[in-house]
Amino acid sequence: MSTARIAICSQKGGVGKTTLALNLGLALAQLGHRTVVVELDPQESLAASLLQPGGSVVGLHQVLRGTATVGEALLKTKIPGLELLGVGEVDPMTSWDFHAIVSQPGVLPRTLNEIGDDALILMDCPSGLAGATLGALGAATHAMIPIQAEPLSMRSVERVLNVMARIRENQNPALALAGIVLMMFDRDVDASLEVVRTAWRDLDPEVLFEAIVPRNPVYLEASLHGVPVGFMAPGMHPEGRRFQMLATELLGRLAREEEGHAGPVQTLL
Repeated sequence: MSTARIAICSQKGGVGKTTLALNLGLALAQLGHRTVVVELDPQESLAASLLQPGGSVVGLHQVLRGTATVGEALLKTKIPGLELLGVGEVDPMTSWDFHAIVSQPGVLPRTLNEIGDDALILMDCPSGLAGATLGALGAATHAMIPIQAEPLSMRSVERVLNVMARIRENQNPALALAGIVLMMFDRDVDASLEVVRTAWRDLDPEVLFEAIVPRNPVYLEASLHGVPVGFMAPGMHPEGRRFQMLATELLGRLAREEEGHAGPVQTLL
């Protein structure tokens, strides 16, 4: 299968983009695919949860400014095949500079080319549809949209699709929608149940992934320990197996697309 560059993006914050990027990346690596999670959020929520205090501050920002190479910035994890390209050191007062660099057409694609053509790349985008998110969509082959199982998140999907359509038209005609992932589903909350029912009723099955990520305290515990959720039990936590199901779905869509059959969705755009 050819390499894929997947931007994980949403207009809203707090919908589980980083949780999705990290745990999906782990699952893909465990299925035998070299996977690189690229952090594009200057808040460094991913790197901060994984690195020990005093860990490396060399990352994407330093690569883009020419003070480090991609090879120096890539961090190998303890999981064979899983690597992390963190943001690196970014002054919170000048994070606009990072967004300005990443959003320039062609800048991020050239950097990602240095990772190699044998990797699946997951880009953990910041909230919103500007700056680094636009840069990621300009560099991506696909986008995944996590939505929290609550009404406001459903309404934000149309805005993401509209931005993707403009990027396809003006910058990146290869951009496709890999699909939408329902996150933080709470079966005990009526509004959450209604969002899931609406999504199942109104969205094409090729758009919505079957795997649904529930609201579960184990995700917060995993973040506090700096590990993927699958590591929270001997062998593998059941929530880790959920992401293996999602990874298998994603790989199936990418493979069908490569074979010329139904795969990642173009029609919504």
